[in-house]
Amino acid sequence: MSLFITDANRPTILARIAGQCTDEGGCLLWGGATWHDGAPIINVGGQCRRVRRVMWEALHGWLPPPGKLIVAKCRHLRCVSPDCLCCMSVRKLRRLDARRGAFSHSAANVARALAARRRATIPEAVVQQVRDFEGTCAQAAQATGVSLSHVKSIRAGRARKPLTGNVWAGLPTSPNPAPLPTTDEAYGLRVGGVYAAHNIKKNSNGSFPSPLSKGNSNLDPSLVTGLS
Repeated sequence: MSLFITDANRPTILARIAGQCTDEGGCLLWGGATWHDGAPIINVGGQCRRVRRVMWEALHGWLPPPGKLIVAKCRHLRCVSPDCLCCMSVRKLRRLDARRGAFSHSAANVARALAARRRATIPEAVVQQVRDFEGTCAQAAQATGVSLSHVKSIRAGRARKPLTGNVWAGLPTSPNPAPLPTTDEAYGLRVGGVYAAHNIKKNSNGSFPSPLSKGNSNLDPSLVTGLS
């Protein structure tokens, strides 16, 4: 049994939790204080504790083992409903989140990137200086005070990627991409070797003649089978 929850104070704690929740669609949404990550918290025995753990301990009478979390299956940030609470490992929780698309959703990716930017120790202005610096990576690192390895990652697009602009920017492209061949050109690529072997010239309009057309009787039929 928890040191904070006893048979004497259990009804009072459950009543306090219920008094600060609202029922919405089968979930009990916490309306009291929250932790920095948005998780509901409550003062029990002079200490701030997560409401879900308190609710679990009060209802089941045991603490989750090390490595286990008390989470809401509905995945609502403020839900503390006993019907939604479950005890699972971090690995299983991440697997369930991945299955429902939490890690591949574009909005979630942007939110995580913005959160990482807020925690970053290098200001965005300094990062932009690294991008715009015209010298070498070593010179940029010396001028901005950023480590050489991080400067290389920023300039290569592996770190601190811009969240706006062209999403294809930075991808390798061909300086002079070859145009796709036309129908006649594609046909000529297939049978060009046969024409060259027999000195067959193109038509006046630049296209290749049919291998079986009149005037091409000198072609070996075995060479042009399936090419016309």
